[in-house]
Amino acid sequence: MRDRHNGAMTSDRDAAPTPPPESPTTVIDSFLVRDGRAVRAGAHLERFVAALTSAFGTEAPSRAAVEVVWGEGIASIPREGDWFPLFQARRMLEAEASGAIALDVSVRPAPPLRTTTRLAVAGDRRRFPLLKGADGERTASDRGTAREAGDDDALYVDAAGHVIEAANGAVIGWRHRPAQPDGPALTLVLPDTDRALPSTTVAAMLDTLGVPAGPPPAPDAGATPDAHPVPPAAVSVERFTPAEVDELWYVNALHGITPVVSVDGSSRTHDEALLRAWLDAAEGWWQPL
Repeated sequence: MRDRHNGAMTSDRDAAPTPPPESPTTVIDSFLVRDGRAVRAGAHLERFVAALTSAFGTEAPSRAAVEVVWGEGIASIPREGDWFPLFQARRMLEAEASGAIALDVSVRPAPPLRTTTRLAVAGDRRRFPLLKGADGERTASDRGTAREAGDDDALYVDAAGHVIEAANGAVIGWRHRPAQPDGPALTLVLPDTDRALPSTTVAAMLDTLGVPAGPPPAPDAGATPDAHPVPPAAVSVERFTPAEVDELWYVNALHGITPVVSVDGSSRTHDEALLRAWLDAAEGWWQPL
């Protein structure tokens, strides 16, 4: 059974609803759509469904209900131009629907895209770092503070200065070494943390490198590692500070892959050939909706 409140779909479960402790009020997902194509739209759906269960427990809308709203949203996206749809689940606080979980879709024009990223270090005060949108006010405030300083986003670090992620994207590192007969000259360095959102873009990169990143991708995942070869690289998951890697990249489902060119105003360099190889590879990830 499905009810609608102000155009939003809400859950209706037979079991008594049981929200998890400290349940958030909002969970979202979003991704860039370019001329009717997207990168791993199916992976975004899977992440959204999992987040609803984690956030709302037995109150969460059924998968079938989510798929209906998701499908309606996908169908409403124009097939020309750049769009940035927002899929949102929120706990309704109105007296007539208190506690119900509403599903909404907003189809928005994509904001301007950037090709480089500047980061400002911030302490991580989020309560629900594994749920996109659950700390929306906090991340918006941190990002706003970064922008006031002339940067693009906030870089969350732990008490020791180790990279966690940015407010709106994943942050990864690269290490370079002279070519070795026993292994690749490059190492992709991923943060060893339990406070980073699972990144669909990082998953696409790992697939391109032929490194398993959890369950097999959905059929529309879009990673085509043979289409645009990238330099071979080892993968290391570890705690690292920005100073302990040769390059930092900021990656997300809006801007794609962008090199970090400064952290707290200190300039950083990147290998243009490596970046170009990965940007070419990323073009092979796009699939029709």
